[in-house]
Amino acid sequence: MQRNVLASPVPVSNDQHGMTLTELLIVLLIISISFAFVFPAIDGFLLQQRGYYEIQQLQTLIDTSRTTAVALQSHATLCPLDSQQRCDNNWNASLTLFQDRNGNRALDTNETVIQTIPAADNDVKRHYPNRALMFDERGFAAVNNGSLSYCRRLPNNRYSTSVWIVSRMGRVRTGRDTNGDGLPEAASGQNIPCF
Repeated sequence: MQRNVLASPVPVSNDQHGMTLTELLIVLLIISISFAFVFPAIDGFLLQQRGYYEIQQLQTLIDTSRTTAVALQSHATLCPLDSQQRCDNNWNASLTLFQDRNGNRALDTNETVIQTIPAADNDVKRHYPNRALMFDERGFAAVNNGSLSYCRRLPNNRYSTSVWIVSRMGRVRTGRDTNGDGLPEAASGQNIPCF
């Protein structure tokens, strides 16, 4: 009985080939240099996206505040709360939107929390000239009007910013950078507080 043996078109060798230590070090060096340039760019992009998300979150919270006041026919208050559940001036703290039935700028036991957003990190500055942004049952802000600003520090002296200008009538508009310096202006015409 005869067996057919097929010849391999590729020569088979028992020699093993690999990279030398020098070649491996050069490849690792190239990869390391590539990462050194790519990671800062990715980090800056991710921080900018986070800024956009937080701006959208604040915009939604402001809109929800006014809508809640009108829908519930009650005061709706947006503010940072202190340990006694009263509105405070630290707008970088966690922000709480609640139904403020008696309009006292404090979260009382019979009042409902509508929404909260977490405290800002160290690269963010939020500012509002009052302790609270409060809308009444008609949607008016009255004496609580002002400019709520947001500024996130990004790499290379750049910022992700926004400002919402709240009128006494309760209308909210977004401020613009009219002087071209990279920061939007508040209702007063001054740049928003940033770093």
